[in-house]
Amino acid sequence: MVSNCPYCNFELDKEYKYCPNCGENLAAKSKEIIEEEFVICGNCGLETKSNLPYCSECGIKLTGKEEKIVRRIDKQEPTKPVLKAANKPVAKKVSVRKENIPQGKKVPHTKRVEDKKNTVEISKPVLIIIAIAIISVIILILSLSGVFSSKNEDTQMNNQMGNVPDLNVQQDLTAMEQQYKSNPENHAILLSIANMAHDAKLYPKAIDNYKKYIEKEPEDVDAIVDLGICYYETGNLNLAIQTMEQGAKVNPRHQKAHFNLGIINLQAGNTEKAKEWFRKAVDIAPNTETGQNALQQLNTLK
Repeated sequence: MVSNCPYCNFELDKEYKYCPNCGENLAAKSKEIIEEEFVICGNCGLETKSNLPYCSECGIKLTGKEEKIVRRIDKQEPTKPVLKAANKPVAKKVSVRKENIPQGKKVPHTKRVEDKKNTVEISKPVLIIIAIAIISVIILILSLSGVFSSKNEDTQMNNQMGNVPDLNVQQDLTAMEQQYKSNPENHAILLSIANMAHDAKLYPKAIDNYKKYIEKEPEDVDAIVDLGICYYETGNLNLAIQTMEQGAKVNPRHQKAHFNLGIINLQAGNTEKAKEWFRKAVDIAPNTETGQNALQQLNTLK
């Protein structure tokens, strides 16, 4: 007599003690058999009750379009999901670990979780971007709070302009400053400090020392011109022009003061004023290198 297994509905052509398909004990089955509907999860391939919103094995949300099957279940026996029948392919186990996802919870959506390698490749760049964003925010906060600020004003200004002094230069400057403290009447030391700071592009320190020196040596036009150049290098064109004009007034034959006034005025957009200073530079000595440079500028501006 042909009958069906009450657990998996497998057709039995004779009496078996255990079902050859699902392995359930046929001899111990209860007389009270109920039918229960299951669906086959399209993600993990396991059966789960059709009345559940999520797969009880992998946690993915069920769409309601999954394949449905009806099982005859012994009411006394606990129901449990079983694999698909042997003649149907079983989907590959997904990378989501069962113990990490509480039953009935939704699996985080990273495209569609189908394979462990794909999961890593999709999520890793996202983690890297998030980490970079967090680090950038931290650096910005620290910068705004002054953590990276310099210990003194001169060093801060130099760092902003990209002018960090060489260790040897800093040591030489410190040594000369000590010498000047010991001999404040030696103005040449003060000028040397200003020149060294100027060469090292430590403009704030150079400006400070040039001004101190010029107070004591107001006729030194070279120092006045160098002070004007420092103002020009720091973008203060108005002060640069005023300082250079002071030098040209002290020595009307100082060709470089006149030439520099042409350059700075040209940079400031005062083209006609620039031409005027270039002409004066040429008139002072047309055959010198500075005179020839001034003449070239004039020819360019015609």
